[in-house]
Amino acid sequence: MVMSENLIARLEKELDEIKNNDLHHIKEDIVGLSEEFSTHKNDFVELKTDVRWLKKTYWVVASASIGAFIAAIFNIIKNAH
Repeated sequence: MVMSENLIARLEKELDEIKNNDLHHIKEDIVGLSEEFSTHKNDFVELKTDVRWLKKTYWVVASASIGAFIAAIFNIIKNAH
């Protein structure tokens, strides 16, 4: 009887150690993933700011195209009379 109680106590202790070790590894993985996410988040922010020049170029080209279109319409109206 004493032997089985010792065996049960030892098994419970080993199970607790296994649970605690697994939790420790899970915590390390979570910390690692959060650090990796932070790195990718910073990369995304840098990529987002790198596209700003493209937006400015688009608006310059769009404005020039609309201006040219309006000028062409005025020219057609002027030459029609």
